[in-house]
Amino acid sequence: MPPVMQITAIRARERDIFKMTLNQRISPNLSETSGKQQAQACTQGGFTLIELMVVIAILGILMTIGGTSWSSYREATRVDSAKEKVVSILQQARLKAISSGFTQTIQFDWANNTATADGRVFTFDKGIDIKGYTCGTATAYNTGITTFTLTSRGSFSSSHSIGTVQPPNVQVTSPSSAKVFYINVNTVTGRVRAKETC
Repeated sequence: MPPVMQITAIRARERDIFKMTLNQRISPNLSETSGKQQAQACTQGGFTLIELMVVIAILGILMTIGGTSWSSYREATRVDSAKEKVVSILQQARLKAISSGFTQTIQFDWANNTATADGRVFTFDKGIDIKGYTCGTATAYNTGITTFTLTSRGSFSSSHSIGTVQPPNVQVTSPSSAKVFYINVNTVTGRVRAKETC
């Protein structure tokens, strides 16, 4: 082979080696098409472990916040329901006293969270705290039985089983909720009111 052709062949081989080296830097498979395929595979890949951990952490925080809010809402709803029950018991007894012309009595057993009116026993949910309450002295009656008496004229009086006469107030609350209701019956008119302040 003439020397000129040998030089040309050597240069062509060097050029091919250079191209191969360049392809190796771009792609380990030594081809442009495989480099493109790898680039596509990278763009179509799934989540990394760090991304998954971040998403799980965010979901955990959101569920914690939502769970706490739901729990508070549920307890507040239970207190509302107990308040409505107490108001309903007192109002029904008052209406029956006026319509029948006979005295009606309601007994609240604070220790057992029950009320008895017209021969029926009403039980309040566990966790709901029903107690007699004197607003002026901020005294709560957790034990014993308080008897509320409604006359045929609709007037109202109350007495406690241990001898303490108290104004007709009932406090409804729950240890798991900040909501508190005070149910008051006017001693003269027998009107029942539920307030959030005593």
